[in-house]
Amino acid sequence: MVSSIALLLLFSVLPLLPTTMCCSTNYGKGLPCLIPYKLSGQIYFSCTITRSTQEEGVLAKCPTKIDEYSLEASKEESDWGVCHTDCPMRRYQDNAQLRSAISNLSSSFPDLATKFSIGRSVLGQNLLGVRLTAGASEKRTLLKPMVRLIANMHGNEVTGREVLTHLAMVLVRGMGRDKRITRIMETTEVHIVPTVNPDGWDRATEEECGGQDYASGRWNENKADLNRDFPVIDNNGSRIRSHDLSSDRKPRKWDSLWVGRQPETVAIGPGPEDW
Repeated sequence: MVSSIALLLLFSVLPLLPTTMCCSTNYGKGLPCLIPYKLSGQIYFSCTITRSTQEEGVLAKCPTKIDEYSLEASKEESDWGVCHTDCPMRRYQDNAQLRSAISNLSSSFPDLATKFSIGRSVLGQNLLGVRLTAGASEKRTLLKPMVRLIANMHGNEVTGREVLTHLAMVLVRGMGRDKRITRIMETTEVHIVPTVNPDGWDRATEEECGGQDYASGRWNENKADLNRDFPVIDNNGSRIRSHDLSSDRKPRKWDSLWVGRQPETVAIGPGPEDW
């Protein structure tokens, strides 16, 4: 738990925290978006279509002017712009951009986000993640609940990696600004790994999401479906547990369950204490 004094200090410096993201309006020619912002008291971390006019049709917009302390967005139409493709959830990020987003988040908010790696893909790409919690730079509080979220196990299933990357930003930038987010960050440790199959993502083709093979990007570089590479059922049809007995009635070693698995599977496999 963050102490009441620490929370008081946090709220006192909120206006000093960066709110303007690397996000522009009007095809990159307008003023920058100010995110997060509030509309009628509700906080937003991405663009909204609620400001579209009937003449314009459905357009994602963001405010270019907000109240410094309340974050409430201006109601003037001239203070809103059409979101460019560099705004949150407006484009697919490649693997380098994804890693950069994680690195920037952890370096900008070291007390709320710390970067880690769970291993490397077949082609050697770093499988980066981010640990999100109040006091992230400190040792974990004993018995503090932990949640692990991973995505993009199939390289051509890409929505999850964008959602998780955005969620990391929401949790960090919402800390102290939104009661629900603040409660999550104070009481829970969230581990996010946006992609565990970056090699497959590189092979996938945008707008072709139905492939079921190597060429489509679904499988990893070793032509393995990672979603079916985990130790789930043994030869006798029994569900594997770390204390099960092997065929020769000797205790099964947990580490042996991961022998011969894909490097991405092994990286995901160990318990959260290893993350």
